[in-house]
Amino acid sequence: MLKSGNKTGIVGRPKDFAQRTILATECLLKYKFTTPTLIDYMDGKVNAAYAAAPVRVTIVDLDGNIAYYAGRGPFDFKIPKIEKALKKIIAGAGYMPAAPPVQWGAAAGGLRCGLSIDPADAVVGDDVTVKIALENTSKAPISAFIKPEGLLDGLVIQDGKGNTLAVEAVKDTSRFARRSRGRDTGLQEIAAGKSLDREVNAKIGGAAEGQTASAGKYTGRFTFEVDDDMLSGVDAVDAAMAWVGKAQSGAFQLDISLVHKEGCMDCHSKSDYHHKSNKDCTMCHVGKMGTDTFDVKNDECSCCHMREGKFGRRKIFGADGDFDKASKHIPGMINDSDCLKCHDQSAHGDGRVSLIDPGSDGKKAWSGSRTAFCLSCHDSKASFGKSVHGKKLGENACSHCHESHGSENGALLKQPYAITGRAAGGDITAGYALCWSCHDEGKVMGSDNAFGKLHEKHVKKKNVPCISCHDVHGGADADEPGMINLAHGIEKGSGARHINRRDGSTSFSLESEGQKGSCYILCHKRHKPKTYLRAKKTNTVVQSKHQQGL
Repeated sequence: MLKSGNKTGIVGRPKDFAQRTILATECLLKYKFTTPTLIDYMDGKVNAAYAAAPVRVTIVDLDGNIAYYAGRGPFDFKIPKIEKALKKIIAGAGYMPAAPPVQWGAAAGGLRCGLSIDPADAVVGDDVTVKIALENTSKAPISAFIKPEGLLDGLVIQDGKGNTLAVEAVKDTSRFARRSRGRDTGLQEIAAGKSLDREVNAKIGGAAEGQTASAGKYTGRFTFEVDDDMLSGVDAVDAAMAWVGKAQSGAFQLDISLVHKEGCMDCHSKSDYHHKSNKDCTMCHVGKMGTDTFDVKNDECSCCHMREGKFGRRKIFGADGDFDKASKHIPGMINDSDCLKCHDQSAHGDGRVSLIDPGSDGKKAWSGSRTAFCLSCHDSKASFGKSVHGKKLGENACSHCHESHGSENGALLKQPYAITGRAAGGDITAGYALCWSCHDEGKVMGSDNAFGKLHEKHVKKKNVPCISCHDVHGGADADEPGMINLAHGIEKGSGARHINRRDGSTSFSLESEGQKGSCYILCHKRHKPKTYLRAKKTNTVVQSKHQQGL
C-alpha cells in the first residue's frame, strides 16, 4: 500500500496496468536490479501459475518442452521427482520422452477412471510413477473421496497366466512431505468436464506368494471404489454429497523384465570386439547398470576411433582418419555429436554399426535400405530407380560408388572418376577407375558394344570425359539404357555446348526403338546433328568387387 506524497503519485494499490508499470520501473531504478523482470497483468495470472512460495522447480528439455513442473514450495519441492525427471532427460540425450498415455475405462455414475505407469517397460525392483486419473463426465461437480493411505490397493498387474506382481508405494519421508500429508486426500471436488490426477511413486515388486514372476507382457488395471463405510469418518453433510460407486480404468500394457543378477558379460556376447576386450563398462556407458540411469555415452566416439584396428574398429578421427581426407561428408572440424546425425549406438556394443532413423529425433535405428537413408537428405533423380544403375545395384546403390565418411576422391567416390579429359591425363585406366570397377574397359573401348569404336574415339583419342554424355544417377530419359544426359556434363563443367536451340533435355534423342541415336551437342563442327547406330547390345558389366560383396 503506497502512502500519499511518494514519487510516483500513486496512492494505495495500482488501479491499472499503467500504474503497475510505473511502480515496477521505480522499483528497478531504486534498487538497481539487473535481472530480467516480468510485470504481471492485473488478473495475476502469471503469479498464480508460477508463484514459488519460496521455491518452485520447472525443468525444460532441449526442445523447450516442460519436462517437469512442480507445485508451489516448500510442500511440493519433491527431490525424488526432480531426480527422476533429470535422469530421464539425461538418458534421452537432453530430451524428455513422452509419458505413456492414460488408459481410460467406462464411466460409472458420471466418473471414469484412468491409469498410466511410467515407464511402461520396467524391471522388477524399478521405481515407477503410477498415475491415477479421475474424470468427471457429468454436467455437475463431483466430490471424490481419495483415501489417505493405500491408494494403490486398487491396482492389479497380471500376466496372461494370472500371475500378479506386487506394487508398493515409495514413501516420501522428508519434513515437508510429512507436513503436507493429507492435503491431496479426503474429499476432492472435480468440476464438470474436468479431471483430477494423483501420481504415486511406487516400486514394482516380485510375484505374489505362491506365484512365479516371469519376464513378458503384463496388464495393469486400477479400480476406484468408494462405499458408505469409507465415508464414515467424513462430515455427514459432505459425505451426503460424495460420489459412491465403482469405476475401473482401461487396460494399461507393461513390458516387464526381471532383474539380471549376473554380470554384463552374461548378457552380452563374449565374441564381439567391444565386450571381449573392454571389460571396463565405464569406457562407453554412464549410470548404474540395471537402473534407468544406465545409458551409452554420446561423446566418446573419438576416444576409440582415433586408433586404427583396435578391436576391429575403423580410424575415423585424427591424422589419416576418414574425416582427414580431401572429400568428407561433414565439412570443417568434426566432433563426437556429428556422429549421432547418422549413427545409432543402441547396438554398437555388439560390434554393429547402425544408422539412425532421421525422423525419430535420434531415438530409433534405421530399418530401411542404405540408399533410402542417403536419399532422406540428398535429392534423388526421378530416373535413378528406373536406370541401369538403380536396377542393378539395388538397395545399396550409393555405397557401391561412394564412401560414407571421407575419400581422397571428389564427391566421396571410392575410386577416381575424371570430370574433364585433361584430369584423366591421358590415362583412361586410372582416370576412370570407378567405371572399370564394374564395366570391362576392353569392351567399352573396343568395338564390342552398342556405341562401337566411338567410345575409344571420344574418350581415348579426344580426351572427352565420360560425364560429357553419361549421368551415372540416371539419363534424361528414364528407360534409356545408356544413361545419356548431355546437360549433366555441361552443368559439371565439361565445356560442351548445345546446337540448334537444343537444351539438356532435348540434346540427345533415340529413334527406331533405340537403334539410332542423334546427338545435338557441339563438340566439333561436323555435329549438325551427329547420328550413329546402337545395334549391338553387348553387356559391358563384369563381376566387380562390389558385386562380390567385398
